[in-house]
Amino acid sequence: MTLRKITPFFGRRLSLWLAAMLLAWTSQTLAGERIQPRIIGGDHAEEAAWPAHVGLIDTGWASTYGGYFCGGTLIAPRWVITAAHCVERRAPWDIEVLSQTHSLLLGGERLRVIGVWLHPRYHPGTLAHDLALLKLADTFNGPPMRIGEAEFARPTDQTGRHATVIGWGVTSNQGSRPFRLQEAELRLIDRGRCRQDFNNADPAYPPITDRMLCAGYEVEYYQQRDSCRGDSGGPLMVHDGQAYVLVGVVSWGPERCATEGLYGVYTDLTQYTDWIAAHLEPEQVRAGYGSLSYGVVLALILLAVGRRRR
Repeated sequence: MTLRKITPFFGRRLSLWLAAMLLAWTSQTLAGERIQPRIIGGDHAEEAAWPAHVGLIDTGWASTYGGYFCGGTLIAPRWVITAAHCVERRAPWDIEVLSQTHSLLLGGERLRVIGVWLHPRYHPGTLAHDLALLKLADTFNGPPMRIGEAEFARPTDQTGRHATVIGWGVTSNQGSRPFRLQEAELRLIDRGRCRQDFNNADPAYPPITDRMLCAGYEVEYYQQRDSCRGDSGGPLMVHDGQAYVLVGVVSWGPERCATEGLYGVYTDLTQYTDWIAAHLEPEQVRAGYGSLSYGVVLALILLAVGRRRR
């Protein structure tokens, strides 16, 4: 099993190596980007295409490229959702959120984090409930992303439902990491099929629970596309007919990303709206900032009346 986060691998100060990499990147750009790094099997994301996507940066780094370790998504003006395994050993003051950029080298704003909440049932061994909320010190002016209804986190039929994953994770199993945000189109995989394929490959893999999503390509439709190390915490999105909505958070996958017959595994965010609503400020929920529609809030109230949380 591979966690899809990355550990910064430079020293804690800018080095000649980083300067050389910057020079190489500039030369590549001037040459028309003849070499195009990719989220495995993906493409460069257009500038400003995904304004709610953010990067998590170790505050000890002046370099955003060197300090980057995970992705995240803005779901309300002061709230980011990410994977619990990205931040389980970090204090709020160790994390900054990089926003408003598609490049780890150019532009963007670094925002302070003042609170970290792991899901109370998070299990680091199996990565069950692999979610965390980060509260920002200041309000983010960009548009948050709305969390989709549960129906959009399911394959529609045997042809699957298309989903999009984005991130600054490695673009090959050898570990190359891009400067520019990458995106790839995947298919949502039937949970039963995913569970069976992982179990057949190696029973030691963590169990695929009912609160996980799988995305990739079945053997019969195989394409070498996947999220990978460094994409952890980032979004898995589907289009609901009007806009892209958030349905999953990058969590884990097979040791070799894009392994034929296996898939990336994501936390099914559509099943955690009650936990999210409990943390967001009431005025943000009422205003519909990116996460909960009126119908979802009403449903949560009715559920709370009818039963206790497990």
